[in-house]
Amino acid sequence: MVSRVAHVALMIVLAGALPARAQLVPTLECPHHGLCPPQPRKPSPTPPPPATANVDWTGGYIGAAASYDWQHIQGFAGGYAGYNWQFGQLVFGFEGHADSDVGIRFSPNSTIGPGSLGGLTGSIEGRFGYTFDRLLLYFSSGPAVATRPSFQEGSTSWSTSPILYGWSIGAGVDYAFGDHLTGRLAYRYRDFGNADYYSPAAPSVFSRGTVRDNTIMVGLSWRFDGK
Repeated sequence: MVSRVAHVALMIVLAGALPARAQLVPTLECPHHGLCPPQPRKPSPTPPPPATANVDWTGGYIGAAASYDWQHIQGFAGGYAGYNWQFGQLVFGFEGHADSDVGIRFSPNSTIGPGSLGGLTGSIEGRFGYTFDRLLLYFSSGPAVATRPSFQEGSTSWSTSPILYGWSIGAGVDYAFGDHLTGRLAYRYRDFGNADYYSPAAPSVFSRGTVRDNTIMVGLSWRFDGK
């Protein structure tokens, strides 16, 4: 009699525990009547990482360029190097230029025609830009210098001060083809003011020239810290 009462009590306890267990462990109905084994819970999906720019313009670079001066109808070669810092979509930096020529136009009553200087020119410019990922639009400006600015016209050589000082201003677009290679298309205006030129054959004969040019430049550069 006692064993029967214990058996009934055990059945009551088990019957009360089944609903609670069913709430804790999800079960699925199997096609063969009965309950399938508990299924593992699927992990919650991981949220995607925040979107970031593909190109970081921060870092140093060096490049080569070819320029064309449509005012004096001439082309010349050069190079440039600089460093950028990127803050969000804003880019700040500095850049140095070195070119093999600069345009010159003499006064209307001069016997010397327009041409180019046979010296070296350079500038150090600050840059400010706004980037659209791989595309960087920028503005630049800074001081410029021309060294050994002699002028050759036929067999006559004209000379002036060994150094001319001026300024440069420009704007352009850089495009990152990959992590390191960058292309450039830019406009530059350089002005070195006026210079009095004379011929060593006749030092007393002077002619005033305006040393300035308007150029379109194309270039390729290599970014050392490209990513």
